[in-house]
Amino acid sequence: MTTILTSTFRNLSTTSKWALRFSVRPLSCSSQVQSAPAVQTKSKKTLAKPNLKNIVVVEGVRIPFLLSGTSYKDLMPHDLARAALSGLLYRTNIPKDDGGQYALVAACAAGGQGHAMIVEAYPK
Repeated sequence: MTTILTSTFRNLSTTSKWALRFSVRPLSCSSQVQSAPAVQTKSKKTLAKPNLKNIVVVEGVRIPFLLSGTSYKDLMPHDLARAALSGLLYRTNIPKDDGGQYALVAACAAGGQGHAMIVEAYPK
């Protein structure tokens, strides 16, 4: 059956009324296909949606992994977040007074729970 269909499409002209009616082209080499010239529009392609803020990921940082009960044992989670955000500002050279908003995303995959937390923050 496949051979019959393939030979039928190979012998079919790309400009035939049948091919144009059903938008069918031969399955043979693409050199036989006469394509229409591409029309370029001057519209700007964007994924932005109206009334929604654009979100840009500039850089990602993380704190180093350490064994339990070592250097992080006396720190609170917000101390670690402050260190990560300060490292982000240092790495990207973003001025502290630019007025932008920053998001802190913390994910925990321990125990297979895979929960995440997103907090908007800015280190003072």
